[in-house]
Amino acid sequence: MSDDIVIKNPEITSLYHYQTLELNTAVSSSIRDRAVYINDDIVLDEWKLSPLLNGEVYYSSPNDFNDPFELNFKMESSDNTIFSLEKIFYMSRELKGVPEQFKAIAQLIPKSAFNRATFPTSSSLNRLLIEQVKKQLGVYCFSESATDSIMWAHYAANYQGIVLEMERSVRNVCGLDTFRVEYPDELPKLNLDYILNDLMKLRDLPSGIEKIEMIEAGHIGKWIFTKAKSWGYEKEWRTLQSSSGLHPMPGKLKSIIFGSKVAPQIVTYLRDRTELLDVNFKFLKIDKANSSLYIDED
Repeated sequence: MSDDIVIKNPEITSLYHYQTLELNTAVSSSIRDRAVYINDDIVLDEWKLSPLLNGEVYYSSPNDFNDPFELNFKMESSDNTIFSLEKIFYMSRELKGVPEQFKAIAQLIPKSAFNRATFPTSSSLNRLLIEQVKKQLGVYCFSESATDSIMWAHYAANYQGIVLEMERSVRNVCGLDTFRVEYPDELPKLNLDYILNDLMKLRDLPSGIEKIEMIEAGHIGKWIFTKAKSWGYEKEWRTLQSSSGLHPMPGKLKSIIFGSKVAPQIVTYLRDRTELLDVNFKFLKIDKANSSLYIDED
């Protein structure tokens, strides 16, 4: 890694992912397939535990997000869009310098769409691209904060879950390929032609701030890294993969932060795992006098 590569927002040295850890035992099929019993009363979810121990995380499909407007922005295009997309599709092997997760956006259109006898209209092409991206793109979400009460309630099982703290550096995805979500007063109006042009421009940019700023300022960033202003409390950052599913952790796991309602037996179980020997254990505390949350170092 070159010494002259720097990351954007270097003051943010960690990003935080809120998640559950225990299994919902009310679902019988989940008990059979995914149960890891700590004791008769505490059951962990194998689908959450195994990736944690193996240094992996799950990149979700946008179709599974809780925002019904996710990626569903108004998008314009022209008749030239189809031919531009066709060119990128067939040149994809030569698009060196374009990150795979962004190159995949153009490749998500089925090859059958390029049959000249049945070319889609620009409006149907827009819908097709949005549907395919929401179905296949993998997104992993972080927050800048580990002490947001709403995040703990919504994403970490009402304080019974955990937060994964990952390091940002010039040596990992969290530092070089993770993007801050914007929350404008009005959602953007996008143009598919500009998105495709942005893809082509990425070829000539080196890794680092210049490439990140180009993505964030362009139509790609406005499409994938924008949410309605009402979601601003999340202070979200996102990193992408060309497919949903398990992928390597995007940064070094610095610590596991346990919610205030996590059973002590779960903490003990994870302490005993050799896979987590280099990971710090921290604990969320509630300061009722000041109506605030804070993290207690182990």
